[in-house]
Amino acid sequence: MNKHLFVKFKRILKENPELEQAAMEDTLDDGTDISEFDVDMSPPENTNTVASAMSQEQQAQLNELQGWITRINEFIEFINGDNENSVQSKLSRAVPDTMMDKIKTSEQSTIARIAADLGSLQQSLISKKALSRNPQLKGV
Repeated sequence: MNKHLFVKFKRILKENPELEQAAMEDTLDDGTDISEFDVDMSPPENTNTVASAMSQEQQAQLNELQGWITRINEFIEFINGDNENSVQSKLSRAVPDTMMDKIKTSEQSTIARIAADLGSLQQSLISKKALSRNPQLKGV
């Protein structure tokens, strides 16, 4: 069937649902009730139960994600925070020619890079958490 005729036929069926029903009735065997082919369009009764379970699961995942974000932030503060107890702060105050001074010299950039990578991960998790709360952006 060429495309033009198909489009025209489809439009006729959409404009005349009675014509479509009559065409279907003509294809049925004698004695077949057309109501047997009706489709129940009402939502299932357990829809609220499923939605509630999914909501509870999502909330549990959000809580776990928040825990990760918090722990990552604590570790960032531990290794590279601006408080006097962070690893970087202690290394920056290291007495020259000591073990801590040698660690500072060799590992200071590594510690800063790890803190930056963890900060990037933390921001990514925060954005995923924010997106999950917006139903229009789910799956992004």
